[in-house]
Amino acid sequence: MMRRAQPWLGTLVEISISDIAEADFVRLSDAVFAAIAAVQRDLSFHDANSELSQWNRLAAGASHRPGPHLAAVLQLAGLLFERSQGLFDASIAAQLVRHGFLPALPQAAMPPLTPVSDCGWRWMDAQTLQKTRAHWLDLGGIAKGYAVDCALGVLQQAGVQNAIVNAGGDARCLGKQTFYLRHPQQPAQIAYQLSLSDQALATSAAYFSARATEDGWRQPLVNRQGQLAVPDGHSVTVVADSAMVADALTKVVALSGDAQHPLLAEMQAQAFII
Repeated sequence: MMRRAQPWLGTLVEISISDIAEADFVRLSDAVFAAIAAVQRDLSFHDANSELSQWNRLAAGASHRPGPHLAAVLQLAGLLFERSQGLFDASIAAQLVRHGFLPALPQAAMPPLTPVSDCGWRWMDAQTLQKTRAHWLDLGGIAKGYAVDCALGVLQQAGVQNAIVNAGGDARCLGKQTFYLRHPQQPAQIAYQLSLSDQALATSAAYFSARATEDGWRQPLVNRQGQLAVPDGHSVTVVADSAMVADALTKVVALSGDAQHPLLAEMQAQAFII
């Protein structure tokens, strides 16, 4: 199996393909990284020129015609907000900024802390979104999985049958592959082994992301009350057909503590809490 890695999406993205000539591997991996770069360019909170940053600077009530990447991610994010009764909420960026998990957004006033009644947007028609309340979106809980799906799409279109794209624990494979899950208290050790076939997985854990705040140790998950979650020493892994779905559902399971949450069956996924 040939492998290649590059830093994207705030992590190291690795592409592995079996049974392929070197020249074809270089060509295909270039195309995969280009697809991931396009997602980062549009959906990065850290890039002031990204489409996501443009959205975050919009006032409540403004309308926007999203590009294909933002449209695809917000389509699922809105659905999951509704189905999870707000457990999955992409409009938490201001809270993460307040506690140092994200940088401040230049040239934009910090949204107020108000009770959340909707996902933050609505579709006015098939091509136009309206921002329904003041908020900043952070798509870090779903966009990495979406980028992995885009990458796999490139390989599928090329006829590849045996491959893995892994973006820091958000991964999807073609063919039968083995994945290893870290032990949440001892991340250098393997706690679990999974064999997947044409599936995706994502893991959410605080072993690298938790930090000290004025309220004690917290991780970048925000509950329905608008408070940062306290690390509990566990990790959540979700297996699904789509990396975007798996990525997003790890937040639902982590915040609910429910490895049998009804959304898992609805989205044809399964969860493991270690």
